[in-house]
This record gives sequence, C-alpha cells and structure tokens, in this order.
Amino acid sequence: MKKFINKVVSIMLICGFILTSFVYFIPKVNAETSYYAVLTGDAVNIRSGPGTNHKALGMGNSGATFDLLQLEKVADQGGCGDNWYKIRYNNQEGYVCSSFTKVFSKVVEENKTPTNACETELNAAGFPSTYWGALCLLKAQHPTWKFVAKDTTVDFNTAVYTEYITGRNRIANKPSYYYEEIAGATYNAGGYYTVSSSVVAYYLDPRNFLNDVNVFMFEASTYNTAITDEQYVNALKQTYGNRYFVQQIPDLPQYILNSSKALQVNPLLIATRNMNEIGQGKSNSGPYAGTLQSALTGNYSFRFGLVNGNNYNNYYNFFNVGAYDSCAGDITRCAMNYAFSRGWGIPQQGAWNTEPSNEEKAAGRQESINKGTNFMKTNYIDNGQNTLYTFKFNVTPTNASSRFSHQYMTNIQSPSTESSTLYNAYKNLNMLESAFIFYIPVYKNMPAVTKLPTSDADKNYTGESKPVEPTPTPQPDQPTEEKPVITVDNIIATAGLKRNGNTLYGIELGTSIDDLKSKLESVGSSVTISGTGVVKTGTTVTIKASNTETLTIVVRGDASGDGAINALDLLVIQKHILGVSVKQGAQLSALDANQDGKVNALDLLVVQKHILGVKGITQ
Repeated sequence: MKKFINKVVSIMLICGFILTSFVYFIPKVNAETSYYAVLTGDAVNIRSGPGTNHKALGMGNSGATFDLLQLEKVADQGGCGDNWYKIRYNNQEGYVCSSFTKVFSKVVEENKTPTNACETELNAAGFPSTYWGALCLLKAQHPTWKFVAKDTTVDFNTAVYTEYITGRNRIANKPSYYYEEIAGATYNAGGYYTVSSSVVAYYLDPRNFLNDVNVFMFEASTYNTAITDEQYVNALKQTYGNRYFVQQIPDLPQYILNSSKALQVNPLLIATRNMNEIGQGKSNSGPYAGTLQSALTGNYSFRFGLVNGNNYNNYYNFFNVGAYDSCAGDITRCAMNYAFSRGWGIPQQGAWNTEPSNEEKAAGRQESINKGTNFMKTNYIDNGQNTLYTFKFNVTPTNASSRFSHQYMTNIQSPSTESSTLYNAYKNLNMLESAFIFYIPVYKNMPAVTKLPTSDADKNYTGESKPVEPTPTPQPDQPTEEKPVITVDNIIATAGLKRNGNTLYGIELGTSIDDLKSKLESVGSSVTISGTGVVKTGTTVTIKASNTETLTIVVRGDASGDGAINALDLLVIQKHILGVSVKQGAQLSALDANQDGKVNALDLLVVQKHILGVKGITQ
C-alpha cells in the first residue's frame, strides 16, 4: 500500500512539473485595453513583431477587427514608417502597421433609464438609447407604426471599413470631398464616384434616417394585409408617376401587384427595384434611342434577328438582371440573354420576324415579372435582405458568409432616394397611418453621431469615440517634468465640443459668451470670443494653445445669427431654398438644422418643431 501511495505521489509530482513547465512556456499576452483596431486595407499582414522582418502570423482584410493590447504605438523596426499597433491575434501578440489601421474605443451603452412608456418599449425591443428620441417622435405621430430592432451582431466601425473598399459604394453630383480614390476600385464609373469613409459611415448609420420620410428604407418586404389591393395599385401608380415605360405599359402596376401578392412580397419594394434599374425605359443611343428598350417591348428578334438561332421575342427583363457595364456596348442584349436563358417570358407562337400579339405580350410580361419577383425574393429577401436598406447594405443575412457582399446596387443614396418615393406615394393616397412594420439595424460600438464631410479635412471617418493619440513617454534626455503638449483639438474635445474644419459646434442654444470662454480656458488656454451676450451663429473664437486657431461658431437652426431660434430663422431658410438670399459658410451650416448635408423643407420642419416645443434641435 505504501509503495502504491509513493508511486501516485511521484506521478503527481511529475505531472505537476510538466503542467508548470507547459504553462511557463505559453507566450505571454498582455491584458487588452478598452480600445480595438480595425483594418482599413486588404491583404494586411499580422506579424509576430513590429517590423516586416518578423514572421507573418496571418493576414487580414479591410474591416477585420482585433483587440488592442496597448494604446501606445510600438516603434517601427522596419517596413512601416507610422509605427505598429500591438493587437491580440489568435490569442497571442500580433503587430499590425498603423498605416492600415484605425483605432476606436469600445462603446459601452450608457444604460440610460427610460423615462416614459415609449422609451421603455424601445429599450425592451433592443434599441439603444440613441435611437429613442427619433423613434418616439415617430411613434407619437404614427401610433400604428411598429419598430423592430435587427441586431446585426456587427461592430459599426468594422462595417464602415468593410463597405469602404473596392468601389462597393458610389455617389454622383456631390462636392469633391465626398469622393475618394480607393485601391482596387474604378474611381469614376459613368459619373458615379467612389465615396470617402465619412460618407460611408453617414449612409450606413440608421439613426440618420429615422424621420417620417426616410424611415421607409426600413419598411418590411412582406405583403401588408392591412393595405387593400386597390390601395396598393394606386400606390404603385403614384410611385411610377409619369415615367415613359409606364405610359407604354399601363398595366405594369397590376402585373407587379399580381406577382407580389402571390409571393407575399411588398409590391412597392419590387417597383422601386424596377424603377431604379430601368429609369425612364428609354435607350440613350443606337436603334432604340428615345424609345422603349427591347428588353421591355418584347420584340428584340423582330428588330435585330435571331440570336444564335434563338427567338428572343416576348421575353422581358424589367430588372436589368445580367446587364452589366462590361456588356460590350449592348446592355440590352445582355439583359435579353439573361431573360431568355431564365424563361422570363413566354415563347412566341408566330414567326420571329413578326411582333407578338397584345395577348402574348400581356402573358409574357406577367410571366417575366413573376419570375423577376421570385428572383428578388429567393436571392435577396429570403437571404435576410428584406428592406431597401439591406438591399444596399447586406448586414443581416441568413447566411453570415454573404455579409457585406451580394448587395443589389452601388449607389449609396438609393435607399434614401427610394424611401422618399415610397413616402410620397403613401402620403398622396392618405395611407401613412397604415400598420407599417420597420426593421431597423442596430450595431455594436456605434459612435455618438455620424456626419457628412464638409471639406477634405473631415472626409476620412474616425468615429466620435476615436481616442486622442497618447502623449509620448519622455525619453531619458528629456526633462520628466515637461508638461504634455495641449493642442486646440485637445481643448475642444475636453470641453465636450466638436469641430468641422474651421467651424465649432455642439454649443447649446442660449450659452453665454462668458460661460463658453470659462469652459475653454479651464483646460489651460487663452481664449478670445467676438461679441457679447449669448453665443450666435457667426461668433468667432480664437484659441491659443500650443497652436492658435480661429473658429466660427455654428448654432444649428440659428439661421439669422441672432442667438435665438424663431420665425425669423424660418424666413431665412425659405429665402435660401427659393434662391432669394443664398447663404454660405457657417450660416449655411446653421440652416442645415437636421444635419443631413443639405438645406430643404425638412430643415423647415425641424425648426418648426423646435419653435413649437415638439423636439429641440440637437447641436
């Protein structure tokens, strides 16, 4: 017995030694910080040390996210002039060149306590507090509307930098600072330019579109049984308006309704896809210049002859599926190839060199729309892309492998443009109080706000929560008592204010000049502010720190620059919209009360609600 016990003890000692030795040789990984890194380039190497001479542990693409092991950069040992970040990679230390990295702090939801029944309901539904204000206002105005939070499980900044690659998003007819050259992308594709990361962040952020109009980009794709067939047909006619192809095919709304009802799909979602792809339905050049394209008329072979012996008459492509910019100058033929190969129509009974009968055309068009609608349902809606928003940004797919890919269009403004079309159709038919359901995405680590850029200086997205670069640790030959360098940007951030280029904002309406001066000087600077009394749009602030800058204050809604928001501001905005008295600079920014980068009737509505006490303007 004693021998057995001694043997067991020996084995335990040996095992203990082996276990201790094993633990001792595990590479040490420092505790992570409250920050994380997001890659902003593709094929970025993760290395075992801070230099390209160190072993590559792996590779990451734009949008890949890693915990940061320390905020301070590690000195470059070769290959990265901007130094390296130390990250957690596969549970070990890794290093990534900071030139291809953005750093963000982990946002912890503030656990704000709901103050009313609406906020309590939204909180229980999974909406963060930054969604509550806008959604509660919509709920008060439209009690029949229902809002559903769609948890993307995705980090917001990861989403921004994944969408910001290879030309996935484009925009046209905007200021040059909306555009950006991106490696691997065609900068200009037919007048549509690749967009900067700030523009991506703005259009990706659902909170920027929680208003009466644009909320319809989140409308459910399912057929709404609370809306009658007659109402839907009328809404479709309103949606199409006086477009050329509807003049030529007046029964198109009924065809859309028939297929959508059979498949239980929102017919207006299908119609917007049709309109977005077809436009007016006219060819701009070639034999069909100014007339309805053969992809819609069903007489392609009658006009152009057989294609590889095939009769393409009475086949239709109302969604331009298969028609790409690379179609060798004949996009219509590409569309017809796709329609014929998929049976989007009905074979013509007569000879190919005669046009199909009207009865054949009606049946062929209905069959084409049936199959086109089923294509949308099967390939997009059933994939979790069940709103205009997710057609553009695939962030809630049923198959995670398709996230950020398989997106229907590249025009980043499509959801907001098409949602306006839907809103106007419903409004004109007095249908806004129908029981609509809206699926609204929610992301992790969302910044306080996202804004469109106003100059080249802010076209690159950094996020409201991006930390200030840490002050370097003093070297031995430096006096250790030396104070950290304080810049104008440090002072603005510490005072809780914000800047866009040479404008300063985030100052509450009615703030006195003395109070603002005290707040800025408490950080350790010299401040001079123009004027007396309260802060107004146009007030200038000169801040002297390690650098000196003069900024102009913008008070959103204070269009007249008198430090108040009243009927006079409504008049100033109206005159600007009408072109009677156009404003520039800080005053133009003040007119943009809803902060969407443009001045229109929505800004008048925001100012009116502020004056009436319905909802104050966020500075």
